[in-house]
Amino acid sequence: MRYNYRRLSDYLDTLSPGEKGKFFENEVAPWILKNHPLFRQQVKKVIPFLKWPGAWSKKDIGTDLIALTHSSEVWAVQIKC
Repeated sequence: MRYNYRRLSDYLDTLSPGEKGKFFENEVAPWILKNHPLFRQQVKKVIPFLKWPGAWSKKDIGTDLIALTHSSEVWAVQIKC
């Protein structure tokens, strides 16, 4: 998936605040973690927290994503939009 800022901004304008948050959580943040030069060499996989087998809660407690790194680290990620 390829984004440019203008298209992203135009699309976000069509969404409600809740939809924007879900879009960032499900699409934008995982894409950034997998593709941005600061992260792409480190992050091996991005998993929604509630789908991760190691989740310490089955309800939304603030952790949105889990990033697994090539060096076996586990990052808990909270998304804010």
